[in-house]
Amino acid sequence: VANALGFSLCGLIAWRFVRPLARSLPPGVPLSRLSSRGWYAGPKYFEQINAVSTSKATPRGIVDDLEMYRRSDFDAGLIDGEVRAFYEQTVGYRLLVRPHWRRGFRTGGRIAHRLGTWIGQMRLPVETERMEDRIESRILPVEDSVDGRIGVRAWVRTYEGTDKAMYAAAYATHSIGGDTYMNIAFPVPGGNVSSILHMDYAGSDAAAASSARGLTLSTLARVRPGGDQGVYFANRLLPVRLPINETITVWPADSKDAPVEIVRSTEKVKLLARHEMWIFGMKFLELHYEIFPDEP
Repeated sequence: VANALGFSLCGLIAWRFVRPLARSLPPGVPLSRLSSRGWYAGPKYFEQINAVSTSKATPRGIVDDLEMYRRSDFDAGLIDGEVRAFYEQTVGYRLLVRPHWRRGFRTGGRIAHRLGTWIGQMRLPVETERMEDRIESRILPVEDSVDGRIGVRAWVRTYEGTDKAMYAAAYATHSIGGDTYMNIAFPVPGGNVSSILHMDYAGSDAAAASSARGLTLSTLARVRPGGDQGVYFANRLLPVRLPINETITVWPADSKDAPVEIVRSTEKVKLLARHEMWIFGMKFLELHYEIFPDEP
């Protein structure tokens, strides 16, 4: 008992904290090793931890080319050009978000909003934003050695003209079994919340694949049974799969498939998006986005 608990167990716990830097990627889902310093992340997080790369070119989008997600049942060439441009030229767009909290979760939404303000991360809105509260974006090159994944970049979303961060996230991809996943890390105290998203056409009608259309990213298990998609809390001890799921769908503003309930407040809107979130299988929030080109 003394050998097992006093020596072996303590040695294993210590080894979890003091590990040599791996020369290859670990097995399983590659998760970021980012975490916020102290309790606050905020819009300057990547600069504060010296993660901004000086050797990489500054990216303009959260992906360089949507073709990297091509597979036997997904042709990136069928995605609408404006939708594709948003992912490949993200800095050229502004966003306006309108939250729709489900009944029973609104109090929790206010708490989550205050918590997000406190930690400077995942600051979910609780009220409909005004046009002057638009979201602006910065895309930054991130050192892979700091994050632990390959091809990392940051997308920092702030309310225009303020230092209030809606999200400060590190984006990468990973591929396995012919599937490529969007791999996003949101630094928080003690680790990061990692969202692994599977990409597909918007809608479930297979016949619609013959024409250009919108795009869906989802962590739901049913979209790719046995796939890597999911939401995790990544930390130094033991990554944990969280009982949270999300689906993000983006449509051209003139698409017949776009939900009519998403407001189109100006003719300049080019894209519409719906971000759905669940906890323990219960939907608690929908975020409706209007997406329009950045203009002086």
